[in-house]
Amino acid sequence: MPTFQSLKGTIDQYPGAKEAIADIERRKKVEGELVQVLRTHGFREIRTPAIELTDVFTRTSGEESDIVLKEMYTFTDKGGRSCTLKPEITAPIVRSLVQHRWDIGGVKKLFYFDRCYRYNRPQKGRLREFQQVGIEIFDQAGPAADVEGIALAVEILEKLKVGKTTLLLNTIGTAEDRARFVKALKAFLEPKKESLSEDSQKRLDSNVLRILDSKAHEDQEALEGAPVLSDYLAEESQIRFKRVCELLDRLEIQYVIEPKLVRGLDYYCHTVFEITTESLGAQATVIAGGRYDTLVKEMGGPEMAAFGWACGIERLLLTLADQNLCPPIRNRTDIYLIPLEDGAVDICFEQMIHLRRQGIRAEMCHKVRAIGKQLKSANQFDARLAGIIGEEELANEQVSIKNLDNQTEKKVAIHDLQKYVQSQIS
Repeated sequence: MPTFQSLKGTIDQYPGAKEAIADIERRKKVEGELVQVLRTHGFREIRTPAIELTDVFTRTSGEESDIVLKEMYTFTDKGGRSCTLKPEITAPIVRSLVQHRWDIGGVKKLFYFDRCYRYNRPQKGRLREFQQVGIEIFDQAGPAADVEGIALAVEILEKLKVGKTTLLLNTIGTAEDRARFVKALKAFLEPKKESLSEDSQKRLDSNVLRILDSKAHEDQEALEGAPVLSDYLAEESQIRFKRVCELLDRLEIQYVIEPKLVRGLDYYCHTVFEITTESLGAQATVIAGGRYDTLVKEMGGPEMAAFGWACGIERLLLTLADQNLCPPIRNRTDIYLIPLEDGAVDICFEQMIHLRRQGIRAEMCHKVRAIGKQLKSANQFDARLAGIIGEEELANEQVSIKNLDNQTEKKVAIHDLQKYVQSQIS
């Protein structure tokens, strides 16, 4: 066994890995398809540092949230500051907006590919270091922005041909709406406190809304007949959510209203949603997000409406692989050059560099070896063509080209090598 191994809950990503989540080439392919869709919708990329001051998360995510209480990688740096590896990306983006007052013109529509870090129990679809793609739409307050973001999430999964998904939708209203509901829910659950799970008993006093999406059987039993948030929404909040549903209906996007859906971070308001899949077991959510209209102001900026979502890349790759939609990528070499004489080594090297400069994937053996061994090496590089230079080819300034797919052969003048290879691979 190797002396050093990766930490639990982390993975090495490398070309040709058997599992889709570890195969960097499959990741890049999916990322490229996502970027194309996001740019078509007018989103521009943003990147933020891996570490932030801890207050960026404790003040925005909620000090009683699971992320803050259980999952953050937090340390004190040499300057005595409490720093945290970012467990989520919305708060750092808002911090950047407030700090730099950046203005990219009009509605601010941003996307990101970034890594997050959470100390949780690793399982299928849940790592301690994981990658997310996500969007943020700033300065657009109406229900149409919610639907634009949700429709984009649905489109992405459709473009990737992900099937068997369900869009879960809810509204959590305003802070005032939730305060009324929390009071009623707490009064309902207090007499049942002893029957709740250990986590939910703690949440009863600190974050009672999080009990709603608890997966514990005893909590689900205790919630039977509980108050429903929609009954405590102000008329304005009800009208807003009705408009979201109307726009989704107009776009023929199917959804299920899930009254227990609240999301896990304190900054959400109004529309929240999750898209789930049957492929991931307990970690069923592949894309999730919602509206957060107070966060920019809470972090020292102006009043600014916002909506966003995040998609776990590992979960997405697992879903695609489960449906055979993410096969290994065959990353082929175009030509493998084989010198059979000492005088051919430098010629092969010169041609390899020249071909690469023209965008052709070329490799070679750097010493004279038996042709059988060199052809075996060409197969290991998954080469389409083998370019052989032996005594006869040297004398005639030619290359013998062997097509390794159909085993046909052809002699080509060295000065025509690039043109010929290009004709065979295009």
